[in-house]
Amino acid sequence: MKFVETMTLLMLATFVVVPTMLAADYSAAESVAEKFLLDPQYGSGTIIGADVSISPDEVVFDCNTDVSVQETGAPLEQVGAFIGTAIGVYYLVLQSNPEVGDLTIIMKNRNDPTTAVMTCAKSWVNNADLSNEANELISKVFLTIKEA
Repeated sequence: MKFVETMTLLMLATFVVVPTMLAADYSAAESVAEKFLLDPQYGSGTIIGADVSISPDEVVFDCNTDVSVQETGAPLEQVGAFIGTAIGVYYLVLQSNPEVGDLTIIMKNRNDPTTAVMTCAKSWVNNADLSNEANELISKVFLTIKEA
């Protein structure tokens, strides 16, 4: 009887402890991604605030920016630079965490409510040669834009 009780406790511990141990902690990757998004030397300098959330289901970049897609005459170069920065940082996240999900980019103009949401499928980045196809990928992501 003692053996059965011991085995039962071991099995119960396995079902309780193992999922906790397997749950990935992405806090370091989130911190690094935020730093890259905000660094004007790496990015475009258009992102003035960023909150990054990473999970196996989805990667979210919630960005405050000085670029507005809703303003008449918003420089397309700045919008492209913003999206390119987000894709570049997402690429870095995927290199160290290939199991994470697709990218959602939430774009806010300064601290106003959300102005736009874009998505980038993980397969788009994994299947692209970013040194030659970056502009095509930026356009593809831009075409997913939805006004909030």
